[in-house]
Amino acid sequence: MKFSMVRTHLYLDGVKHVAKTMRGDEKIHIGIRPYQMHDGNTLAIVAYPILLCEEIIRLGKTPRFNFIVSFNDWEQDSLTGEDIYKYHFDVEPNDTTIEFLKEENGIRTVEYWGPQIQKSIIEIKKMFSEVSIKIVYNSDLKNNKVMKSVILKTIKERKELKALLLKTTGCPTTGSDTRFANAVCPNCLHINTDTEVLETDMLKTNCKKCYKSYVLPYQDCSYWIYHKPLFIARWEIFGFTHCISGGDHYIEGDAKTRESLYEFYFDKKNPEIDMLFSPILLGKNKAKMSKSRQNYFTTNLRTVLDAARLNKTEIIDLIVE
Repeated sequence: MKFSMVRTHLYLDGVKHVAKTMRGDEKIHIGIRPYQMHDGNTLAIVAYPILLCEEIIRLGKTPRFNFIVSFNDWEQDSLTGEDIYKYHFDVEPNDTTIEFLKEENGIRTVEYWGPQIQKSIIEIKKMFSEVSIKIVYNSDLKNNKVMKSVILKTIKERKELKALLLKTTGCPTTGSDTRFANAVCPNCLHINTDTEVLETDMLKTNCKKCYKSYVLPYQDCSYWIYHKPLFIARWEIFGFTHCISGGDHYIEGDAKTRESLYEFYFDKKNPEIDMLFSPILLGKNKAKMSKSRQNYFTTNLRTVLDAARLNKTEIIDLIVE
């Protein structure tokens, strides 16, 4: 029987269970795209780290966690496809990445939202002074050798990657030839491009928007990469032993997918990891709170924390008067 080194912990009971196995100084990964900050984000990246620190204290230990916070500026502005919620792996990016996105006032999205999100996350350190928080923008990892290998393999072996994702999740498919990473068009910054690896460090990009073609070395390109393989690259780069993710990742089968993807990319067994998943917060229409669904709202950390401390189920319905 194959022994899994991935341990899954769910919701409030998961916080209590995983805390019993921790010293208090572990390296923990959390992630968000630097674009908006709604209560669903607050629940996963601020409230649940706080709950974990509180539980560590209740167990007589001191929280000195090292939080690695990934700001995913390589994520797309939005996805398009036949049904992006049903066919998870038959989607394509709509326009550009958050790295190049701008607000209506012309300010770069990462420059507008990054500091606001960072300010929210710093609340953890205000409450627990011995923890450390490191903010990392994914675009700054482009020339890391691990990230480079993951991007190139994602481009070259997209069919094998899709087959693996379908197998581990059981998601339906339309059978489309989906890409999970592309180089950004240098001319119009479009990311729904046809990108191919010609040689070890050379890529050819054909833009579907401006129809220009480029052949450039890896280091001269910017990138879009789907969030699931991106997690694997960060896992290997930072060597975190724990992660906190939103409940939608659990429903999508990420615990099993991450394990299989690690072996796919690095041809070795994944290291031990404890994955803590927060509940799903419902939005205005009683569906999962989501930026893409445009059903999010923002109250305050205290409201989210109070709800999280009382909720043991997979769903929180936060009623806003």
